[in-house]
Amino acid sequence: MASNDLVLIDQVLKQRAAESPLLADKIFEVFACEQAITTGDLSLEEIQAGVIGGGGDGAIDGVYVFLNERLLAEEDETPSPADVPRGSRLLLWLVQAKREKSFTETAIDLASSSTRRLLDLEETEEDLLELYGADLVNNISRFRRTLTAIVTRNPQVEVRFSYVSRGETVDVNSKVEKKARDLERDFAAKFTGGIGKVEFIGASELWQRSNQVRSYTLELPYTESITHGTSHIALVTLRDYLGFIRNEDGTLRRHIFDWNVRDYEGGVEVNREIKESLLDRSAPQFWWLNNGVTITCSRAWTVGGKVFSLDDVQIVNGLQTSHTVHEALRDQDSEHPSFNGLIQVRILNTNNVEERDRVIRATNRQTKVPDASLHATDGNQRKIEAFFLSTTGSTTAERTTTEI
Repeated sequence: MASNDLVLIDQVLKQRAAESPLLADKIFEVFACEQAITTGDLSLEEIQAGVIGGGGDGAIDGVYVFLNERLLAEEDETPSPADVPRGSRLLLWLVQAKREKSFTETAIDLASSSTRRLLDLEETEEDLLELYGADLVNNISRFRRTLTAIVTRNPQVEVRFSYVSRGETVDVNSKVEKKARDLERDFAAKFTGGIGKVEFIGASELWQRSNQVRSYTLELPYTESITHGTSHIALVTLRDYLGFIRNEDGTLRRHIFDWNVRDYEGGVEVNREIKESLLDRSAPQFWWLNNGVTITCSRAWTVGGKVFSLDDVQIVNGLQTSHTVHEALRDQDSEHPSFNGLIQVRILNTNNVEERDRVIRATNRQTKVPDASLHATDGNQRKIEAFFLSTTGSTTAERTTTEI
């Protein structure tokens, strides 16, 4: 069976080589990173951006930095501490890809030597560039800069190392295993309370992971709904909505946001207000204060009880809300009352690409309302109105506040 897996993997690589101008080693590196990285639902473009090019790679072929499951890309600014929740997870994921049909001590030794220096914060970028290539140093520096920027938020630091080859993990010898465990301890010791993980990925694992077909059929429980034709408007508890947008390990199903035209914007004002309205127990119901989310799907039907089954789900509007709810409630006790709050979900059933694109444009084309225009809802403004109403009558009050 193991030899069959190797033959199948080699056939996959051969087909990719026929479709790509990349050299065989580079194709394997991209493929290895694609199968190794299981956080973030990365696109092929994002995978390729993390692959180390040129020389001086320090026996590291892929570098990926995640903050709370979100990939930090080259164009991203270093996060501000004010936008990062306390105890956030900062993950550095390293990949070593070797086309050999074995796992060797030498490969582990080289990676250990490189990471010992790369993760030493006393080493400057200039020092590192004397020993390693710019691609490697730039990607590692993204992790280092993020860590130092958010250190006051007490991040949970984790370093993972995936050693990928065309060998079989059942054949890894005891010396290689021992050095892998030593490397885990080295990673954890770099940062107080840190976590280090090393995994071996061989032909069998590569075939199993590459052969998995992601299911785009998801179930969404609801409390109330209105149906018109084949589309629906539903009220869904935030507990059920989180179960809908999260994987089993609690991370976001990022592939269901692929068609959203906006990326998550972090701690901007609107997201801070969403979080405040979510966690404030005295606030009106959450769905009164939030526009909700819009989902497109190719098929929607009920599967018994109050549960929708949805094919090819895409959340085309509501990414900021979804991310903020996910972040705000991730570390809350499961009995927190906010989980029982409601969110409005529009489910639009269409296979028509043009219709879907029109929905995306319409639901994301918003006119910004200047803050000054919202003063009529401000508490002090309400008091001014109440004062004039009590002293001069409604007509004068209305005219005066309008002039103000």
